[in-house]
Amino acid sequence: AQYLMQVGKTEEACQYYDAAIQRYPEPISVNDETYMQLIRQTADAQTASGDLEQAEFLVRQVILDEIEALGHPLTGTLIQLTHIVFRQEDYAQAIELYQQAIQMEEKLSGDDNLIASHRNNLGRVYMAAGQLQEAIDAFTQAAEEWTHTEATEHHINRSLALKNLALAYLETKEFSKAQTAIEDAIQLSEVEYGPDHPDIGRDANIYALTLQAQGKQ
Repeated sequence: AQYLMQVGKTEEACQYYDAAIQRYPEPISVNDETYMQLIRQTADAQTASGDLEQAEFLVRQVILDEIEALGHPLTGTLIQLTHIVFRQEDYAQAIELYQQAIQMEEKLSGDDNLIASHRNNLGRVYMAAGQLQEAIDAFTQAAEEWTHTEATEHHINRSLALKNLALAYLETKEFSKAQTAIEDAIQLSEVEYGPDHPDIGRDANIYALTLQAQGKQ
């Protein structure tokens, strides 16, 4: 099934994953990581094949099992459900799920990287829903949270949050703020990647848009 997913045969992969679930030995527990991984992979295959309704049903069932066994759902399961409902363009539900995941991560782990990642993705949902001020707030906070971590990939993530912030400011026609955000994003990316990386070129296009909008180019 994993190979079929890699080569894009998602519907066939779903069949194999379903067969694996049917043959999985009982009793089954949410503490069985192998089984839970199988369920997550099955839902991912269903999502990739476009069977969003079945994927949602499967993940919601896992959430109920987690609540029964642990007293709360796991944040990873919430995020997986969020991806599904976002694909269904149920932005209100996706926003609610991301907010719940952030609250749980703050309470259970306090991991700034995960919290910032969830908040950055929440900002993207706000953008899709047309809630631009909420998106700006989410991207700003995500960028700030990523300043608390030192790993290289976190600097890159902060650059991504700043780029998203610039795009949100372009939508609200706050062009000088957009320029500042994308300049900061480019500076971070150049430090990590060097000036010739493809991402720098894409960011430069956004920078050019901010200048054009202000009549500077």
